[in-house]
Amino acid sequence: MRSHSELKQLLEEVTAKEYRLPEGIDTDKLADDMLVWMGDTDLELRDKLIYSTFAELFDSKQFSPQQIKRILYTAMDDKHLFHGIGEKGTDTVFMRAFSILIIPIALDANGETPFLSDEEVLHVKDTVLRYIREEQDTRGYVEEKGWAHAIAHGADALWAVAECDAVDADSLKQVLAAIETAIKKQRTAYGYEEDERLTTAFIEIYEREVLSLDDIKSWVKALASYDEEGQHHEVVSVKISIKNFMRSVYFRLPEGDILAGFVRQYCNQR
Repeated sequence: MRSHSELKQLLEEVTAKEYRLPEGIDTDKLADDMLVWMGDTDLELRDKLIYSTFAELFDSKQFSPQQIKRILYTAMDDKHLFHGIGEKGTDTVFMRAFSILIIPIALDANGETPFLSDEEVLHVKDTVLRYIREEQDTRGYVEEKGWAHAIAHGADALWAVAECDAVDADSLKQVLAAIETAIKKQRTAYGYEEDERLTTAFIEIYEREVLSLDDIKSWVKALASYDEEGQHHEVVSVKISIKNFMRSVYFRLPEGDILAGFVRQYCNQR
């Protein structure tokens, strides 16, 4: 396995050459090394080098479909996506939050050259839903260590799942439930555009037109009706997150869209 400095130097060279890999490089070993260091507290290595390199190499097909599938399943395992799950305020969040980002780029690659069966796509969906339920560390930016952003990254995965043809009406309702869970999970109002990323997933569900307008409206109304018991400041914070989400949805919908008028009434309620 490459050391931190060895991997960083290699990926800096790959980035400088517009993500063209050196001739003869073992891509399986490279992927394994990046997966090992993907949760490092070094922001440059974690985000600007490892994640960006995975995204570019998936897109340019320098990893084969079978390699991408192996990377995807490794990223979803207990050493990556569920490493330290349930912890709050620890560095394990970086491994989880960047493992979840493998899912959108892998599903995008699968959309171009399918390598996952419908059953495997649904397994990915179930894994994402489990992650959203179990993630407890909702920090956005961590001083000196950079972005954790677990909820925003989880929202990106929800969006990618919602795009998949294999994800039917019942599964889309599960994704809506996960969006609601993510919105309500933070007991201080989100401050790093998590609402915008969750809105992208919601808009994808709406625009697929698999669920009826009545289904969508019922979900919006139920979310806006949040009034749980708890400490006053926490309840207020969740309501702020809900309102911010509603506003994001409203401004993302085309002018005159029938859902926009419905959502607007919930944008400024107390």
